[in-house]
Amino acid sequence: MKRSALESALKWLERADRSTLEIENYLTKKKYSRSEIDHAIEEIKKYGYINDQKLADRVANSLRSSLKGELLVEQKLAQRGLESIPKIDNASERAASLIQKKYLRERDSSDPKIWAKAARYLASQGYQSEEIETAIADFFPNSET
Repeated sequence: MKRSALESALKWLERADRSTLEIENYLTKKKYSRSEIDHAIEEIKKYGYINDQKLADRVANSLRSSLKGELLVEQKLAQRGLESIPKIDNASERAASLIQKKYLRERDSSDPKIWAKAARYLASQGYQSEEIETAIADFFPNSET
């Protein structure tokens, strides 16, 4: 006997917090009708089991505390169907912390290849060019950004 959309969604929610969009996509993939999906989501929200704003805050705070840049934070929120939340002004500080953590041994390097590698690393972690340039200039005293 096939589970109801509500039962399937609740079972899936047992494993992790999900956004409304993630639940909708999951139930669609399971071939539930639009009305069943809408009803399940309505009931789950009524129970308080999903709250996209709180989830967005938790996801963003988690990524930021692991020193990810705002571009990556925005990308991860969008992938989960969550609204972006206000940016924190300390992105440059996080970039500096991340570069210090990863490139401490190369701090006195005058090799432009090391600086470029560090810049690419910061870009891959979601930092914007201004933040990268500031972090490189501050961290590598011999750099010429």
